[in-house]
Amino acid sequence: MIGFVSGELFESRPGSVIVLNNGIGIKINIPETARENLPSIGNSVKFYTHMAVKEDDISLYGFLTHDSLDLFELLLTVNGVGPKGALNMLSFYDAENIKFLIVSGDSNKLSKVPTIGKKTAEKIIIDLKDKISKDDIIFHEKEEEKAALSDNENEAILALTALGYDKNEALAAIKRVENRDGLSVNALLKEALKNIF
Repeated sequence: MIGFVSGELFESRPGSVIVLNNGIGIKINIPETARENLPSIGNSVKFYTHMAVKEDDISLYGFLTHDSLDLFELLLTVNGVGPKGALNMLSFYDAENIKFLIVSGDSNKLSKVPTIGKKTAEKIIIDLKDKISKDDIIFHEKEEEKAALSDNENEAILALTALGYDKNEALAAIKRVENRDGLSVNALLKEALKNIF
């Protein structure tokens, strides 16, 4: 089993990337939430991977964080949720949101994911609700406060967590940015990183 793949980002397209490693281009299926946080072509990148083997196909699924990979593999334990379904979920919602929806029992929002119907969403909740630690979703304790953040602010928080920072630390760093209304994601990240260090 391949635990991770690192190398140069050679190509990025919806649903997949090619990572150049020692002259070999490795195709990795990734969620859209990961693609949004990729470096530019030619830069180094690392994906934590899951290999799915079928009779007629071998595919690699990659994630920028261990947290996303762990959730992907947890979703695969639910009967009826294959790799493509789990990837769709992580493309539609980030890992933190999925955990929150599962623990809070929100099958309506989960069923909005393409290929995940109401019955599958309910099964996911039943099977996984007790397997997700409430400590993992402390980030969502103040959902109203999170909802009040702009899209750029939420994206900047996701980018910081993808870089390995704690979710609450990332939120606090963004909130300490002065005059943050209207700032781009990159500008927010630059200022937030100053608050972390």
